Amino acid sequence: EGGISDRLDELTAQLSKLEHYCEQTDESLVGQLANLGDKLREAQTTLAASTKMQIDSESQAALRGRQHAELKKEYTNTMTQCCSEQNEARSEICALTKIRGELYKMEGHKVFITDCAVSDWVVADCSRSCEGGTRQLRRTITVAPNGGRACPPLTATETCNTQKCPIDCRLGMWSGWSSC
Repeated sequence: EGGISDRLDELTAQLSKLEHYCEQTDESLVGQLANLGDKLREAQTTLAASTKMQIDSESQAALRGRQHAELKKEYTNTMTQCCSEQNEARSEICALTKIRGELYKMEGHKVFITDCAVSDWVVADCSRSCEGGTRQLRRTITVAPNGGRACPPLTATETCNTQKCPIDCRLGMWSGWSSC
């Protein structure tokens, strides 16, 4: 009977150790599950926020695409109208030049009529490298007018380099840690 009692005590001690081990393992696993649950909720929150941001971005991109298409259509229509008006103006100038010549012939004038013609603009350097300067534009007369259209202005001024000046970053020596 002594052997059975010793064996019973031994098995009871092992059972007690196993129960303690199981309780510790159970507590550890429950803690890990709770921690993983918290991380899952954080990840789901981040996913939801990111999904919302993506949907908003896609919505903005679609809106910008529609705006771009509308502006492109408006630009094309405006350019077509502008070209048409330029062509009409050139035709009108040509017709008026012919009419002017015929009127002079009818009055008996034998004048060779020429309109003023000027060179392309020659652009000078800007007065400032940033934050707004001015520059002069000049052109010269290539054909002097003779009873025809007068010359347009030969000089002009325009603004230039309107961008902000860069700010040079100057760093000092490293110092010790500051207080929070």
